[in-house]
Amino acid sequence: ATLSSSSAASDVYKRQVYTSSFDRSIRAWDTKTGRCIHTFFGHTDVVTQVKVHKDFIVSCSGDRTIKIWDRRKFDKPFKTLSSHSQMVFGIHIKDKSIYSHSQDGTVKIWKLKNGDQKKNIELGYPVTSLSMNKNSFFTQAKTSVEVWNLKGKKCFSLDGHTAPVLTTARYKNYLVTGSIDRTIRIWDVKKGKQLILLRAHEGSVNSVEIKDRWVYSGSEDGTIRQWENVLYQDEEDHGWV
Repeated sequence: ATLSSSSAASDVYKRQVYTSSFDRSIRAWDTKTGRCIHTFFGHTDVVTQVKVHKDFIVSCSGDRTIKIWDRRKFDKPFKTLSSHSQMVFGIHIKDKSIYSHSQDGTVKIWKLKNGDQKKNIELGYPVTSLSMNKNSFFTQAKTSVEVWNLKGKKCFSLDGHTAPVLTTARYKNYLVTGSIDRTIRIWDVKKGKQLILLRAHEGSVNSVEIKDRWVYSGSEDGTIRQWENVLYQDEEDHGWV
């Protein structure tokens, strides 16, 4: 089925896809029929991300708020979280908590059930990206990636890039990063060390993805490259496969 929507981000729950949009709405779609089941309104700016966890829908927006909805009631949000001072770029749900990251330089941790704020982490730079694994979360800090435990304590930094990090992707204990320095680096986040340095692109690496143990990278040089078997090696420098 084809879903017709100008979507900014999406999440899937059972047979439904939830999309956030530049039109300030959240829409629920039936994946079998492609039909929009319901539209949620409440934000006053672009909805940058939506996540679904059991009966909860959580959304964030350029209006600086996070909203928690009851998925079953198709009603107004039952809680609005409004302590960010600038655009909220994204959210994650982990262990009954919401992790939000913002242009205001903070990561905030909230209780999913009632929206109470548990932790405010001042990073001092716009937190444009945040990714998570079982025990940690990662933020892009200029030329490095900072690793934090789930309680908000900084563990260490992954340092090696010589220009800002633009993109990350995670697979088990591996983190893949791409940078303006034209390189891709693969890290063991459990040990906190760089495993592999990949060189081939002639421009900034704007996106990295991991699929079936392959790493894919997209660059400003107009190419997409596929890297084979790099997640199971421990060598210094690799060329293009």
